[in-house]
Amino acid sequence: MRTLKAEIKKYETEKNEILVGSANIQQEAWAQDLDGEMGKIVGINEWEVLADEYDFATKKFDLGMLFFQISIVLGAVCIIIYDNPKLQKAFIISMVIFGIIGILLSIYGYTLAP
Repeated sequence: MRTLKAEIKKYETEKNEILVGSANIQQEAWAQDLDGEMGKIVGINEWEVLADEYDFATKKFDLGMLFFQISIVLGAVCIIIYDNPKLQKAFIISMVIFGIIGILLSIYGYTLAP
């Protein structure tokens, strides 16, 4: 029974360290090693916070890519419309505007990434 209780306590401390991470518990409570080094465990809660931050940044990247793709489509339409210079100029201007928006959103997403 003593060995089972010791194993239960060991598993509970390991579970706690896996949940909150080594950085958030006292050094005496470290129970997991990573490649032979203690105190290197990144907890699930820390991963969830990082995942949320990366998710928000990734959404901005995706939105920037959408504007880039719209810009490419407008450029292709501009190439097709060679009979009407005014309409072609309007497509070029809108292509540049959508491209600039895509660049700005991509830079914003890059700055948000941790």
